[in-house]
Amino acid sequence: MLEQLLDAAERVASVCTALQENVARNRQSLSESQDRAQKVIERLQSLLELVVDATAHSAGDEPRPHIDAPESSRPEPATSDVRDRLDLDAADTQAAGELAKDNRADAPAINVYFLRPFQVDVNDTPIEHWPNCKAKTIFKHLVLTRDRPATRDYLMELFWPDAEPEAARVNLNVALYNIRSALRRIDPTFPFVIHDGGHYSLNRGLSIWTDVDAFAALHKRAAEFDRTGDTEAAAREFEACVELYRNELLAEDRYEDWIVPIRDQLRDRYLSALKRLNTHYFGRADFAQCVTICRKLLVVDCCNEEAHCQLMRCYAKMGQLQLAQMQYRTCVQSLAREMGVPPNGATTRVYRDIVQRTDSG
Repeated sequence: MLEQLLDAAERVASVCTALQENVARNRQSLSESQDRAQKVIERLQSLLELVVDATAHSAGDEPRPHIDAPESSRPEPATSDVRDRLDLDAADTQAAGELAKDNRADAPAINVYFLRPFQVDVNDTPIEHWPNCKAKTIFKHLVLTRDRPATRDYLMELFWPDAEPEAARVNLNVALYNIRSALRRIDPTFPFVIHDGGHYSLNRGLSIWTDVDAFAALHKRAAEFDRTGDTEAAAREFEACVELYRNELLAEDRYEDWIVPIRDQLRDRYLSALKRLNTHYFGRADFAQCVTICRKLLVVDCCNEEAHCQLMRCYAKMGQLQLAQMQYRTCVQSLAREMGVPPNGATTRVYRDIVQRTDSG
């Protein structure tokens, strides 16, 4: 009996070994098949680009670089000058229409919204379909950095950092073709994206308006009014800033690192506008408006103790002492949850003053 069991166990072990070897062979075969399929896809993409190039050339469109054309400039690291490319100060001083124009008097007008759900309007007609997400993301980059055209190598490194150079080059050409296709649904003849001197950019003849540029210009004017002492004019401009800032920059692109510098810069300016309006309305005893501003500030920075304190003061001025006490508890909970710290001494003193006023009343 024991010999039979041992013999059966040996046969089972032999079968298991054979199965493991078969699985390993299948995995290797699958991997090789996937590699071959990827190479076929890349080759088909290359052939597609050649066809697109020939078609565009025959239609009188701007020339598109062959995927194997040598680049005149050296590769540009994706992280070396992103902050310079996204510097809002450049947007403050250069309006969209100030770039050199081409000879077309009927060049399209593009409106781009970044501070709310992303939207592109060409001649007041929205772009409702983008061929793929990568094309859409590269278009966002070209708009936000349109004062500084990007080299092919820079775009390849930024958007396909882990790809082989040939695959990245093909992917970039396909993405640029998709951008052109999306925009040409509105204007089939205008060359929206150009390649000149080894750099890609949006056509400088386009009239481009963005809410980011408008926000930056409004904030700059508000700061200038503030410096000259015209607080009412400054408040109007700051209010316009707040109205434009519906959401943080490209909230849907949470994992795109190149967006972070300009997103942080805009967020800081938005917070500075809210803080300035906070002081303005409290000084005018417009406590209801001050409450609205403080709440917006806390949506962005829930641990801003000055905003919590200002809300407590406003509620106290309005005779809503219970709301003031509730605000202190909200402050305590936010600081504990987000930072693991209690309120500072100044916040606690504001709260105690309100409590004493409640007890004495």
